[in-house]
Amino acid sequence: MGGLSEMEVQRIRDAFPADVRVLVTGANGFVGGHLLQTLNAADIRPFAVFRPGEQTTLGTDAEWLSCDLTGAGAADSLIRDLRPQYVFHLAAKLSAQRSWEFAEESTEINFCAGNRLMIALGMHAPELRRMVLLGSAEEYGNSPSLPVHEDTPVHPVSPYSVAKAAASRFAQLYAELFHFPVCILRPFILYGPGQSGNMMIPQLILAALRGEDFPMTKGEQTRDFVYVSDAVHCILLAAITSAAEGQVFNICSGMEYSIRDVAGRIMRMMQPEMELLPGALPYRQNEVWRIVGSYEKARKLLNWNPTTDLEQGLTNTIEWYRNNYTARA
Repeated sequence: MGGLSEMEVQRIRDAFPADVRVLVTGANGFVGGHLLQTLNAADIRPFAVFRPGEQTTLGTDAEWLSCDLTGAGAADSLIRDLRPQYVFHLAAKLSAQRSWEFAEESTEINFCAGNRLMIALGMHAPELRRMVLLGSAEEYGNSPSLPVHEDTPVHPVSPYSVAKAAASRFAQLYAELFHFPVCILRPFILYGPGQSGNMMIPQLILAALRGEDFPMTKGEQTRDFVYVSDAVHCILLAAITSAAEGQVFNICSGMEYSIRDVAGRIMRMMQPEMELLPGALPYRQNEVWRIVGSYEKARKLLNWNPTTDLEQGLTNTIEWYRNNYTARA
């Protein structure tokens, strides 16, 4: 699967105090599951929050807590009870939908829940050392200048990215007003083992394993792809690096690939008995056509850079789905 080296895990282990209280929201998601595994490798057993009715991530050592952070008073009760020292806020509703219904849901989950959590931490967590807030590269929208840097003006183009941008801006406000110890991360397109099948890379891999043709757009839009273990490393460095407080960092590779190119790479690697059907699906309204980021700031302040190139990351991901798809068949 790939992951952090023992030296990197040891650095994380040494950076956290004994009996540290760590809270992870969205712990049963794709990134949350990988983060929990890395915390466990560093001998840290976090409090792991998941929404009622959702399943927990198996194979990880955590104290699982069912909590709907969109509920009135839920964040206050949670933080009063746990008084965490480190918080990783990964909970989100990820969707490319452009609809009235999703606009309301996205506002509640991607903005309101995070804002309530920050307020609760500010009021009831006196020992808080760092909150890491996961934003999104979609906050930049269709930027006229590439690669995008952290000071590139944001121009979100969907309910999801608007809600993420609002949460990021409130976090910056709290940092300025109250010296709230927050760090904001903007991941680009994350991929890797265990990702939900509603994302393009796992969708295509699973279609190839089933031998089903794959309808897609023409795939001319470009993206910056980041392997999940690289992202988790950046998330942890944002928590333990003093210079990260109040800052915004891109989590990106600095490499730009078209969707069609990535799809073609997967096809060449898997050689399935199926076909890509480019142009079978329309582009989304307000599609982001090109996005690629700079990680220079993270390199300088966090001593972070991505170490898994696209070829190796896809190899790891395809191998995981082959093994797990076969196990379910």
